[in-house]
Amino acid sequence: MTDLSVGGFVPFSSVDFPLVSVSCVVFCQGCPWSCRYCQNKELQQFKANVSFFEEIFPQIVERKGFLDGVVFSGGEPLVQHAIVEAARRVKAEGFKVALHTAGGFPSVLQDVMEYVDWVGFDIKAPLERYMEVVMPGVASDAPKSAVGSPQDCVKMSLDILKKSGKSFECRTTVDPQIIDRKDLIDIAKFLASTIGIRPIGPLSKPSKSEFWEGDTEHRSGAYLDVREHSSTGSTYPK
Repeated sequence: MTDLSVGGFVPFSSVDFPLVSVSCVVFCQGCPWSCRYCQNKELQQFKANVSFFEEIFPQIVERKGFLDGVVFSGGEPLVQHAIVEAARRVKAEGFKVALHTAGGFPSVLQDVMEYVDWVGFDIKAPLERYMEVVMPGVASDAPKSAVGSPQDCVKMSLDILKKSGKSFECRTTVDPQIIDRKDLIDIAKFLASTIGIRPIGPLSKPSKSEFWEGDTEHRSGAYLDVREHSSTGSTYPK
């Protein structure tokens, strides 16, 4: 029995797991942070009327031969230690496993890495701005990390990923009202000094954002500046 609380399930995806062609996505409930730009705010708090992984698992197994992998997203999947058992069961069925996380619970990340093939790691902001970005107003009943500050959790989680030998990707959501070019450069410098950094892909244009409209020079400039602070070595994907 896996009592992982699930807030949503996408049975088919071709964009959430770069190591495979076709995957499904399990959206886990709960998150200790409350980023203003979060697209899944409804998953930040646990709700009474939810599904559990035990109910979804048979649907995943039935798609064996069609699905290549299973993605655990959220919310923050590492809030629930049940993620470890869920990932183990998926892996035992022959699927590849992906994890989307912001690294708020390093000890759970350490436990689950045995069963994970790829991690999409969200870098929310430069370290000195983390509290401002991820905790502008945390819900009173949102799960909290007992490890330390968000910055400490991020650094510990990155260290775990670096030592794991598994493929992972660090990515940043660029909300133009929160993150600017200097922030991107600071993030690139931090990653380069901490784990080394893989080649950066072009910044995609956010939809319906006046920040990027008619500002190709600014967007390209941010891309080039970040590239200057990143190394050229790559270990992704394996």
